[in-house]
Amino acid sequence: MAYQRIASSENRFHKWTEVGEVLAGAWIGSKVGKKYDNTIGEIELGDGSTVAFSLTSGLVALERVIQGTQVKIVFKGEKETKRGAMKTFDVFVDTDGSAPALKPVERQENPYKDAKPNPFKATEEDVPF
Repeated sequence: MAYQRIASSENRFHKWTEVGEVLAGAWIGSKVGKKYDNTIGEIELGDGSTVAFSLTSGLVALERVIQGTQVKIVFKGEKETKRGAMKTFDVFVDTDGSAPALKPVERQENPYKDAKPNPFKATEEDVPF
């Protein structure tokens, strides 16, 4: 008799600490975290276990990846910004050509396109100099 793993309680949360760290596997998707209301991404590794990680600003592009697509994430380190340190990544998707790897970008209509001009905005006539 042969068995195939269909679930595992080994769902680990990955924290990016070392430059060059790589996570590779099948993209499961994203969800809202239970504790802090942040977005969490999940990947299924080759051994069937899953790894969860925070979708920081450097990883939000993963939300466009179609579920089941093979992805590879490489941690490049931290970069100093005006607001503090930001983690940077290279994100790759499998492009074997058999199926699209990314969802199409949905363009949102500008909600302000029909807005009326601000009546309180100063014009050239209002400025005395």
